[in-house]
Amino acid sequence: GLIPIGVGFTTSLAAIIIMAFVSGWAAIVLAVALIVSGVVAPWLAARGSARAIADSAAASTRAADTASTALWHAPELIVGRRRDAVLADARVADEDAIVAADRGVRVQSLAAAATPLSLGVSLLAACLIGIHLASSTSGSLADVASGHGLTPMILGVLILLPLSAFESTAPLTEAGIQLERSRQSAARVMALVDGARAEGAQVEVSADSADDIDVPVYAGPVTMTLDQLRWGWPATADGTPPTLGPDEGISQVLSPGSRLAVVGPSGIGKSTLLLTIAGLLEPRAGSVTATAQDGAPVALRSAACYFAEEAHTFSTTLGENLRVARGDVTDDEMREALATVGLGDWVAGLPDGLDTVLTGGAEAISGGQRRRLLLARALLHRAPVVLLDEPTEHLDAADAEQLLARLLTPVGGMFGPERTVVVVTHQPPRAESADFVRIEWEPVGSQ
Repeated sequence: GLIPIGVGFTTSLAAIIIMAFVSGWAAIVLAVALIVSGVVAPWLAARGSARAIADSAAASTRAADTASTALWHAPELIVGRRRDAVLADARVADEDAIVAADRGVRVQSLAAAATPLSLGVSLLAACLIGIHLASSTSGSLADVASGHGLTPMILGVLILLPLSAFESTAPLTEAGIQLERSRQSAARVMALVDGARAEGAQVEVSADSADDIDVPVYAGPVTMTLDQLRWGWPATADGTPPTLGPDEGISQVLSPGSRLAVVGPSGIGKSTLLLTIAGLLEPRAGSVTATAQDGAPVALRSAACYFAEEAHTFSTTLGENLRVARGDVTDDEMREALATVGLGDWVAGLPDGLDTVLTGGAEAISGGQRRRLLLARALLHRAPVVLLDEPTEHLDAADAEQLLARLLTPVGGMFGPERTVVVVTHQPPRAESADFVRIEWEPVGSQ
């Protein structure tokens, strides 16, 4: 940006001085035209495009960050049903960047037009001054051919000098825009540097924010109360999704050891209900609370753990895939959990046992094995309330019925009698000890 400015200033000054020896008026016109082309136009371009540059940079950064999130966290977003929203945000940010860039192009085009217009005015003035100089000698152009008055060399200087002078000012419009772009980039870099220098600075984090980031698991028994609960996804830029649940809501008391099956067709909102019970979504109406045996309130995220239907299987060892549930789990606990869910013989036959790498994650095992592996995670987790989303998916009818019965049997079942289990399923349970809620309603419109 600075080199073109220096070249343009030096060349323009030399051209004006040379033109002054030929014609004072021509030098004045050339000086004004060069100021418009080399000073006014770049200044207007930089000022006019400053907002567009800032908006475009911010939108481009937002689009890149959102696209990166959608790419690297696709499995988690699919599980949380947020992928479409993230992709929509990326598209909006990309469109904002394009609009901002277009706005900057319009300003740059108007500024760039100043150079040819100034050149045209300067050439026209040079021609008129040349005619005046030639005619002022004898009233005609006859003296030009004889070498008196306006000579061909002087006429060439009048016409060609502006052409060469404006070649040095033509890049200055783009140079001004680049200077503004560099200034904003430098400001962002310096902000990062200043932040890095503040090594000893303390960041204030509210208690609520800290709880959201890392919630300790409450290991004791709890009672969960659903009081006229209705649920739904939060509002987005496209509007508010429908409120789910019957008009009167769902009311249920889940004491320690309870078994509850949530039955209903696909798309009715069963998974969203589990997310609300887990404290991952705010209720649309009513409430869901958890209390300890002494009546003290317990945070939902501490008491309940949600195991999604499409929970991610990582491309690492079998043991590390189980440690996702609890980092301090032992090998014996992992083998016991795998045996409980019906994978004991399978893991015993693996060449490296728990150290066997599941190359490709879910692609390394069948759908049924993956489903049982996710159940083993739930067994290893210490949360007193277990929320399972379609745990019998990808299993044949007989195995699915047997597994569902074990999940919903408090004594002698898969989970201990002190833990509460809520299962989302398509088929009604046959376990006599389990309650079930059949979810069937017409979703209401956006609210």
